Amino acid sequence: MTSTVVGPVLEARLRTILDELGPYPHARVELARVSERPTPATPTAPDPARPADAPPDQRKKGRLLKVSCPACGYPARVTRVWLTKVGPPICPCNSQPMVITDQSPVAKAFKEESEPT
Repeated sequence: MTSTVVGPVLEARLRTILDELGPYPHARVELARVSERPTPATPTAPDPARPADAPPDQRKKGRLLKVSCPACGYPARVTRVWLTKVGPPICPCNSQPMVITDQSPVAKAFKEESEPT
């Protein structure tokens, strides 16, 4: 069995509850099956986080930047916000600050912004 059906006992109990509650104080809700739902006629709006010249099959990358310990290579991921607010995490192995090793465009831009001029 791939679905659950309402038995006569449950149906009788639910009808009693519905009678006690009264009419639903809202417009009628129509539930449609997934196959019956209308499909949007217009394409979705472009994703502002994705470059305009990106290939159509390129997916949006996550916001976590990869950092690792320069001494032992211990990897971690951290958001750009935390890198800006408090700096890179400290390696649990040897207590050294980790460095950004992510090669994404977001990480490269962050490195350029954070370098002293």
